[in-house]
Amino acid sequence: MGKRSRRPTSPKQRAALPAPRSPSTPPPTTDPDRLLLDAIADGELDHSLHALADAIDARRHLLHTVKAATALAGLCVGDEVRINRTVSPSICTASTAA
Repeated sequence: MGKRSRRPTSPKQRAALPAPRSPSTPPPTTDPDRLLLDAIADGELDHSLHALADAIDARRHLLHTVKAATALAGLCVGDEVRINRTVSPSICTASTAA
């Protein structure tokens, strides 16, 4: 198939191009994370920064607690563990051999 056979021939088949934007207009975004980060960077949430920081710290603490509880739930009595800055179960050979 040649290039000409893939090209639209009539104006109805051609895709409409978006209207050109001025260089100063930022592209619209619908990503909620980006909208939040932009609002923080623009100073729109300066009155709530302490509340946001407290909420983020609480969420990070909760996620750490859940991760630790999940790791501990995977341990069996008699498992060998290594205790350092993290606790990790070793391969549980006794429970897999039975």
